[in-house]
Amino acid sequence: MDNRRKLRFYALIITTLCGIVFLITGFCIDKNVSQIFSQISLAMATALLAAAILGFLKLDDISTIEETLETHTEMNKRGVRKIGSPTHYDDEIKEKLREVRKGQKIQVMLHSGKTFLSTFKPDIMKAIEHGCHIEILIASPEVSVDDQEILLKNLCGGTSRAEIERFKGDFNAILDEVEKSRPDNIACYESKINVKQYNFAPTGNILVIGDYVRFIPYLSNKNSSNSIAIIGQMNIGKEGRFNIFKEIFDEIYKEIAKEEDILISNKRI
Repeated sequence: MDNRRKLRFYALIITTLCGIVFLITGFCIDKNVSQIFSQISLAMATALLAAAILGFLKLDDISTIEETLETHTEMNKRGVRKIGSPTHYDDEIKEKLREVRKGQKIQVMLHSGKTFLSTFKPDIMKAIEHGCHIEILIASPEVSVDDQEILLKNLCGGTSRAEIERFKGDFNAILDEVEKSRPDNIACYESKINVKQYNFAPTGNILVIGDYVRFIPYLSNKNSSNSIAIIGQMNIGKEGRFNIFKEIFDEIYKEIAKEEDILISNKRI
């Protein structure tokens, strides 16, 4: 029993004892001597005992609420903002993408990338029009056909070499579409697009927009849409845990230097 729970328990015991004292006093007083004082004592006893009984009944509920608040506070200190279904935060991410401005960066680590493009295509186009920088990491086509095939299938499944190859074509099509639709938009010409491929089995989806982070772990034999999304915030102090996702992204991104692993390099509209 923690200290606050002990204090509440002792307070309820004292309340109960006071109620009993008032109850005995109310019955023991000679009503012929002081009927009013007897009635007051009985009323006080009733109120105190009722409060004590209710307090004992709610003791566990109060502790549960306090434990929940403490957990929420601890998670908040570490940067955790929300946890839920991956698709639940799509509208929030669309808004974040549309708010990105010239020179700001979007970093995304994906598996095949098909869901990302199909979900956020208009918002990616808007971000490019605003002159943002986009860095994307996508699983190498070779990962789908080498000795990691079983591992990759068990981690997330639902991809193929053709789907990963298609991502490059689809993303280039988005860039071409922006170029055709916004020829006079000066900001969009400042956009810088880089897409690289990593050569290991994907284990999670990372999205970084400013201080905003979304991480989706890939679960065994489940599509990423059936996983969970953890929304977090970076740069909140030494107890924060979400800077590590950007650090991981930057480390992987920096290490990829082979020409064959760079799908789109510093492309401008």
